Amino acid sequence: MPKYRLSIVSPVPFEFDTPIEMLDIWRGCIRSCPEDPKDSLRLMAILASDITGKPMRFHTEDVLAWDMMEHGLLEKIDEAR
Repeated sequence: MPKYRLSIVSPVPFEFDTPIEMLDIWRGCIRSCPEDPKDSLRLMAILASDITGKPMRFHTEDVLAWDMMEHGLLEKIDEAR
């Protein structure tokens, strides 16, 4: 199973099949996160953008996870480590 690292405050490694599964973990950590999936994606994109200073797209979970990987908030860890 692939391993990914989420680097929001301090790096947190986790193992999931896809990087978008990390969004559910992060969603659960955000106080007052909206219950509506579209609203919660928008909030996570705003937070990620605040951290990186880069724009984050949020029309789908895949796109937000991709942008987070592109800008260094989420990375795939080499399984050989």
